[in-house]
Amino acid sequence: YESTNYAVVGNIGVGGFGTVYKGIQISLNREVAIKVLHLQFTEMPGFVEKFQSEAKILATLNHQNIVQVYDILNEEGTYFIIMEYVKGEPLKTLMERKKRIPADEAVKIAKDIGNALRYTHSKNIIHRDIKPANIIVTEEGASKVTDFGIAKVLTEVSTSFTRVGTLIYAAPEQINGEPIDTRCDIYALGATLYHMLSGTMPPTNQPPLPLSSFKASIPAILDKIV
Repeated sequence: YESTNYAVVGNIGVGGFGTVYKGIQISLNREVAIKVLHLQFTEMPGFVEKFQSEAKILATLNHQNIVQVYDILNEEGTYFIIMEYVKGEPLKTLMERKKRIPADEAVKIAKDIGNALRYTHSKNIIHRDIKPANIIVTEEGASKVTDFGIAKVLTEVSTSFTRVGTLIYAAPEQINGEPIDTRCDIYALGATLYHMLSGTMPPTNQPPLPLSSFKASIPAILDKIV
């Protein structure tokens, strides 16, 4: 893909909502991330209209722990999201490499994501799909949330969102299609923190094992927080 203002220079990876490329915003000589939304979403009735409306809200979000959205483009029915380019790696990849994230590092990541959620929840915006794949850890050790808004639109236009999202981190009321509020993001953050500390996915139908059963040195206070 190439236009008068953006050019693709590399491939970053494929996510649940689209393929992400590294690009250059030519007019500003700025590195950007270009997400090409999967056609399965843009072909859903009502998706495009709702997404365009949501994009205007997302563009106003400005927080150090949120990947900023710069622009939304439509080229012959293909939708591109132009975003801040973050040098780092998804938390999911970091967890696969380390298996278990040290407590101090996991707490730092959770605090960064908590700060992002506090900011967006104050604006009545719910992410709906907080999980390791949607968290990027930068080279400097900060964490940023991505894919705000996309999950919200999918929830509104599709009755099968739970097949798109990751059930492991989703709150029970979200899985059951019941009304949700900001607490579903807090649940997902807790499930993500549990996974980081224990190295295992949190159970969905029973209370989780104490974190100390995985590593005795994990502070007891983290069990209470999770």
